[in-house]
Amino acid sequence: MIQKWQYFESNLILSERESQIIIGTLLGTSSIVFPEKSKNPHLLMRSIKKNPTWIRCKAFELKKLSRPKSFIEDKYYYRWNSSSTELFKKYYNIFYNKGSKQISFDLLESLKPLSIASWFLDKGFIDEHECGFKLNYYEKSLENILDFFKLLDIPLFKKNNYYIFKEKNNVISFFNIIKNHIPVEIKKNILRHLEF
Repeated sequence: MIQKWQYFESNLILSERESQIIIGTLLGTSSIVFPEKSKNPHLLMRSIKKNPTWIRCKAFELKKLSRPKSFIEDKYYYRWNSSSTELFKKYYNIFYNKGSKQISFDLLESLKPLSIASWFLDKGFIDEHECGFKLNYYEKSLENILDFFKLLDIPLFKKNNYYIFKEKNNVISFFNIIKNHIPVEIKKNILRHLEF
């Protein structure tokens, strides 16, 4: 039996803001889930329990896509599931090839500051010493991502299992792109590491 959350109005249109948040979070820790027996896919977002602010912000921004009881909690994570909708077929086709997530350079070139900010808040890190991304993509996707940041003149360099902006001026250049798109609740914790 099809549950209520699996139905969705066909005339729903996403705003540019909603679309950019979805793209950013799909570059990060979120997934499009397309079960074999389902007519339409849904968006799954996840967050470790010790830091739930960002997933709450995203869920608020995407509330018109929410299913009833969209949040699920387990021992370590919060998960948020959207309703199933045909809208997510587009994102599935952009991000997935034979079930594996792949990041094209064309997609990266289309990013706006909001989507880059969403991506950073999912997969980025900053502390007193370093700033960068936790990137665990397949080789071609990783190559495209590194080329994209080179194109922005803020290259990333591998350090252990992370990719960092080596110089403080590159960190500042990066945050000048995204700082106006970081929620206030999160921004104060980030900005204390930077001098603008």
